[in-house]
Amino acid sequence: MKTYRALIFIMFLIVGFTSCNEFLEEEYLSGLDTETFYSTPEGMESLIAACYATNKIYYAKEEGFDFSVCGTDIYDYGQQHPQQYQYTFTSDFNSTNSRLVVLWIEFYKGVNACNDAIEVLSDPSRTPFNEELTKIRLAEVRFLRAHLNWLIVETWGGVELRKSPVEGVVKTATRSSVEDFYALILEDLDFAVTNLGDNDNVTAADYGRVTKWAAMAFRARMRLTWAGYTNSQTLYTDAAADAAAVIGSGKFTLYDNYADVWNIANNSNNSENIWCINYSLTQYAAIGVPSDEYTPYQRPGDKTWDSREGGHHGHLMFGSQYDVYPGMTRDIENGRPFRRYSPTKYLIDCFKENVDERFHGSFKTTWFVNAVNMPRFLTTKRDLKVNTTDDDTTIIMVRANALSGIQYYLDSAMIITHKNGDPNDTILTPGAPYLEIYNKQVVGKFMFDGAGDTCIHYTKGLIPDEIQLTNIRSNYIWNMEKGYWCLDYNNMFNADGTINDAEVFNRNIYLELSKFLDPTRPAATDAGSQRGQRDAYVMRISEMYLIAAEALFKTGQADNAYSNYLIPLANKRSYDGNGAAMLSEYGINGGSDLTMNYFMDERARELCGEQLRWFDLKRLGTDEMVARIKQYSGNTTARENFDAHFAIRPIPQVQLDAITNKDEFPQNPDYQ
Repeated sequence: MKTYRALIFIMFLIVGFTSCNEFLEEEYLSGLDTETFYSTPEGMESLIAACYATNKIYYAKEEGFDFSVCGTDIYDYGQQHPQQYQYTFTSDFNSTNSRLVVLWIEFYKGVNACNDAIEVLSDPSRTPFNEELTKIRLAEVRFLRAHLNWLIVETWGGVELRKSPVEGVVKTATRSSVEDFYALILEDLDFAVTNLGDNDNVTAADYGRVTKWAAMAFRARMRLTWAGYTNSQTLYTDAAADAAAVIGSGKFTLYDNYADVWNIANNSNNSENIWCINYSLTQYAAIGVPSDEYTPYQRPGDKTWDSREGGHHGHLMFGSQYDVYPGMTRDIENGRPFRRYSPTKYLIDCFKENVDERFHGSFKTTWFVNAVNMPRFLTTKRDLKVNTTDDDTTIIMVRANALSGIQYYLDSAMIITHKNGDPNDTILTPGAPYLEIYNKQVVGKFMFDGAGDTCIHYTKGLIPDEIQLTNIRSNYIWNMEKGYWCLDYNNMFNADGTINDAEVFNRNIYLELSKFLDPTRPAATDAGSQRGQRDAYVMRISEMYLIAAEALFKTGQADNAYSNYLIPLANKRSYDGNGAAMLSEYGINGGSDLTMNYFMDERARELCGEQLRWFDLKRLGTDEMVARIKQYSGNTTARENFDAHFAIRPIPQVQLDAITNKDEFPQNPDYQ
């Protein structure tokens, strides 16, 4: 029995299987005779759990979002992303990138776990299961190997393709072609689809395991992907057939309201979920990687792997910094805004929010006052004057930090001087509380009526300049007419379409992707645990409608794509159920209007943030990928720098340093 080892220089770490509400929970084991251990049902289930474990390194984690969502046409870096050079595509993005080290090691650990399991389960004399369970588990791990090989080949191109377990420490590496990778991926998926029955792994006890429908859905995705590279009409036809079979199974249904897909109440019984990474059904769904596991590969400022407690981290990554505004304080419901990823103008422009419920189902635009006990504020629409000899001085906002009777004592005030101000526009409010500021008396009103009042509102619309007050508090904008903080389309983006990161904006406030918010996470320090309990949906049924439609379009069946797949999906995503009218708003009135640009727009609307965009761009072809990033990236430097070599990532230097046949296994082209 070959022990399960990571590629080349990584020592073996065994990941165990336990049952906690039938959840695959990982723990590190040591000192075991793996030959004997894997010959038992418990030991083999432990090894199969290891095959699943890498998914928790990638899905809904910052490393995974980094190389699947951000740096594309839909997302750019946010204010607090620690490695922004990944998205400006400068020479700093090179083989020392610590996050790619994590993914390289963990992906290959997962592949080798799969290869170990496949070797044992394929041998009737060694499998610890009966024939039926052996078939199911073997199908599972071959699916998981296919999935990992897809992530490897799409990230690094034709690198090492491992079909059997690694024994000992290997000092050489062999490149395989992209074609070889996809041949094995599709072979593994054919096996999984054939050997998983309709009702295998579908009970509550199996939640998170691979099913026949997951295997067929992923095969649809892979067939569409490889067809994009090869223009194979057969593969397009087969992709459409797979997607149609999953839809026709009756196992999954589209929600009438897109927001219900992301309602945490529907998390573990989501009707659109085909396959997910289970973060919910255990008290502490964390991967047990030691905190110092990747310390030698980290750059200054990188966090330790265990710093975020495991679980789903999407609720952290896309947040807008709402808690900088007066009237707001950080809480569980509104989340912890780590500000890693900021949406591009292209993504926001994709939505017709008047007809398409996915805009407000995907983005948070409004926050309500929650700072009940923090200092109160006063504000006016030029109706608050300080009694000075200079009638041109207007106090726009004053903060009160103490109350004594009806007297508010102020600790700060923001004063705007109007050079041509009219002293007659002062409006005194009878009975309003008086405020003391530098021994001068002033009359005004509260900024907010109290908890629950609108505090912040961002809009794709345009707010007239004359009702926007700037330079009030750290340059944030006050809507004088509505009485709340605001940000409009013109202030989100520059004229060239890049993200406005000047002064206050600095990529910390934007339309927030709300899909992954998690108000159920346990309270801890700093308003909430970082461990989200939401599951990570890897495939949803809506993707099958889009795959079937695109594949049919590619085979000259655009009318079929429009009528049988795009209209049913649009019926569910439109506010009034009139999918044809919604598609018409997007310029689609029938099959003849379909283009690949439409499919890319539609996938952005439906799947933004769901770790697919980089791969969608790649299957368009390198030229089209380069063109889209140059046109739509959120930063000017990326538009200038991005070229074809960035379509695959740099191989970690620690890998290249560890092998002896460096000439036969070189770095990917044009990387340092």
